[in-house]
Amino acid sequence: MARVNLGNIRGSQGPRGERGPVGPQGERGLSGAQGPQGLPGPQGVPGQPGTGILNIRNNVQCKLWVGTQSEYDSITTKDPNILYVIY
Repeated sequence: MARVNLGNIRGSQGPRGERGPVGPQGERGLSGAQGPQGLPGPQGVPGQPGTGILNIRNNVQCKLWVGTQSEYDSITTKDPNILYVIY
Protein backbone atom coordinates (compact mmCIF):
# COMPACT_ATOMS: atom_id res chain seq x y z
CA MET A 1 0.00 0.00 0.00
CA ALA A 2 1.40 3.37 -1.00
CA ARG A 3 1.30 6.46 1.22
CA VAL A 4 0.06 9.67 -0.33
CA ASN A 5 1.14 13.01 1.20
CA LEU A 6 -1.75 15.49 0.96
CA GLY A 7 0.35 18.37 2.38
CA ASN A 8 -1.66 21.29 3.71
CA ILE A 9 -5.02 20.33 2.34
CA ARG A 10 -7.69 21.01 4.97
CA GLY A 11 -11.40 20.66 5.00
CA SER A 12 -13.90 23.28 6.19
CA GLN A 13 -14.18 24.08 9.89
CA GLY A 14 -16.71 22.02 11.79
CA PRO A 15 -19.44 23.35 14.11
CA ARG A 16 -18.44 24.85 17.46
CA GLY A 17 -18.76 22.47 20.39
CA GLU A 18 -20.75 23.09 23.56
CA ARG A 19 -19.27 25.23 26.31
CA GLY A 20 -17.68 23.23 29.11
CA PRO A 21 -18.46 23.61 32.84
CA VAL A 22 -17.02 26.51 34.85
CA GLY A 23 -13.83 25.63 36.71
CA PRO A 24 -13.16 26.17 40.43
CA GLN A 25 -12.64 29.69 41.84
CA GLY A 26 -8.99 30.74 41.84
CA GLU A 27 -7.15 32.16 44.86
CA ARG A 28 -7.37 35.88 45.61
CA GLY A 29 -4.45 37.88 44.24
CA LEU A 30 -2.25 40.31 46.15
CA SER A 31 -3.65 43.73 47.06
CA GLY A 32 -2.44 46.65 44.99
CA ALA A 33 -0.81 49.80 46.32
CA GLN A 34 -3.02 52.32 48.10
CA GLY A 35 -4.14 55.19 45.91
CA PRO A 36 -3.52 58.87 46.66
CA GLN A 37 -5.50 60.61 49.39
CA GLY A 38 -8.48 62.60 48.17
CA LEU A 39 -9.12 66.27 48.74
CA PRO A 40 -10.60 67.34 52.10
CA GLY A 41 -14.33 67.83 52.23
CA PRO A 42 -16.10 71.13 52.81
CA GLN A 43 -16.25 72.76 56.24
CA GLY A 44 -19.25 71.65 58.26
CA VAL A 45 -21.96 73.88 59.65
CA PRO A 46 -20.88 75.61 62.90
CA GLY A 47 -22.43 74.11 66.00
CA GLN A 48 -24.14 75.85 68.88
CA PRO A 49 -21.85 77.32 71.53
CA GLY A 50 -21.37 75.23 74.65
CA THR A 51 -23.23 76.06 77.82
CA GLY A 52 -20.43 75.09 80.17
CA ILE A 53 -18.96 72.02 81.76
CA LEU A 54 -21.27 69.88 83.84
CA ASN A 55 -19.99 68.55 87.15
CA ILE A 56 -21.14 64.91 87.12
CA ARG A 57 -21.21 64.73 90.94
CA ASN A 58 -23.90 67.36 91.42
CA ASN A 59 -25.04 68.32 87.85
CA VAL A 60 -23.92 71.93 88.41
CA GLN A 61 -22.33 73.82 85.55
CA CYS A 62 -18.84 75.17 86.11
CA LYS A 63 -16.48 77.45 84.19
CA LEU A 64 -13.20 76.43 82.57
CA TRP A 65 -10.02 78.51 82.35
CA VAL A 66 -6.99 77.39 80.27
CA GLY A 67 -3.63 79.13 80.33
CA THR A 68 0.07 78.98 81.16
CA GLN A 69 1.56 78.71 84.65
CA SER A 70 2.60 82.38 84.60
CA GLU A 71 -0.91 83.45 83.56
CA TYR A 72 -2.37 81.36 86.37
CA ASP A 73 0.09 82.83 88.88
CA SER A 74 -0.97 86.35 87.85
CA ILE A 75 -4.60 85.71 88.84
CA THR A 76 -4.87 87.43 92.22
CA THR A 77 -8.19 85.93 93.32
CA LYS A 78 -8.94 82.35 92.30
CA ASP A 79 -12.62 81.51 91.86
CA PRO A 80 -13.54 78.14 93.48
CA ASN A 81 -16.22 77.65 90.80
CA ILE A 82 -13.70 77.75 87.94
CA LEU A 83 -11.70 74.74 86.78
CA TYR A 84 -8.15 75.94 86.06
CA VAL A 85 -6.17 73.98 83.46
CA ILE A 86 -2.49 74.86 83.05
CA TYR A 87 -0.71 73.78 79.88
